[in-house]
Amino acid sequence: MVKGLYIHIPYCSIKCHYCDFFSVVSQKDESYFDMLIEELKMYSFEYNIKTIYFGGGTPSIFNPRIYESFFKKLKNLINLDNVEEITMELNPRDYNYEDFKILKDIGINRLSFGIQSFNESSLKWLGREHDLKDAIMSIETAKKLFDNISIDIIWGIPNQSLKDFEKDINMALFFDLSHLSFYMLTFYQDTILYDKKQHEKSEEEISLFYELLEKKLTSYIHYEISNFAKKDFLAKHNLIYWNYEDYLGLGAGASSKVDKFIFSNPKSIEAYKEKVHKRAFNPTIISEEDDVKNKIMMGLRTMFGVDKNLIKIPKHLKEYFKEDKNRVSIKKQYWLISNYLIASVI
Repeated sequence: MVKGLYIHIPYCSIKCHYCDFFSVVSQKDESYFDMLIEELKMYSFEYNIKTIYFGGGTPSIFNPRIYESFFKKLKNLINLDNVEEITMELNPRDYNYEDFKILKDIGINRLSFGIQSFNESSLKWLGREHDLKDAIMSIETAKKLFDNISIDIIWGIPNQSLKDFEKDINMALFFDLSHLSFYMLTFYQDTILYDKKQHEKSEEEISLFYELLEKKLTSYIHYEISNFAKKDFLAKHNLIYWNYEDYLGLGAGASSKVDKFIFSNPKSIEAYKEKVHKRAFNPTIISEEDDVKNKIMMGLRTMFGVDKNLIKIPKHLKEYFKEDKNRVSIKKQYWLISNYLIASVI
């Protein structure tokens, strides 16, 4: 039963230096939304859609009226009566008050801004188009209409001092938003930043930064390695991933997991369009072993953990985990080494 619908909008005005998501810097094409509808028509799954998420790329590169038209077509194909959360990722400065109003009228009830930093030099280093003024204005404008707003902040930038990072945290806290995501900078291959990997921060520095984050965000629930939320504002769509529930991804580069099947779309708009025209659908069956591994890998990223019957913790690692009734999770003070711990138990 598909609970989450992810829609990938790959168009961007520029390619940010750190980004490894599929995106294209080219003339945006409104006919892409017709392809999304045609792709949805290919499937005959059972739906009980609780969340919809527009990610990218840059969904806000399109006029919000495009989404108004898209939702009318979407509602003709699947029942959206049970939807609880509809999120859109946005670039600061793309939309004004009237645009936000259109989004709210459509039914979008959660915004996620790619702020990345409140520091001008960090924004330039990351290859962002907006500046501090744009970030502040976008958040303040959106707050007039939305009570569920999240922002992304990247930390661990080579020239970023602990004091710089504290300023970013303080700015994020100043807006009193419902949700904050703090992602440690990763130097992905095939990104502009990869050549600067030798400048990445030491483990000791990363530890100090993470400790500061934990210390400053006590008014939020730290429910996933990189995510913090106010009560009742945990990201419902992302929880579908972390709980290893079923989701359908539409669009070029999007991935899906439905029942025991996984499948993904080509990371090319032309190849994606060709796939949809041919109505090609080639799912892969998830083995029972991989299914369990995936549940563990996703669940241990969160404070909720996984069913204790799924894993056996080696004796020498027991101090890093905690048991609560029938659940096992990684103790929060060890989340920085969660990749190692997860790899050790799957």
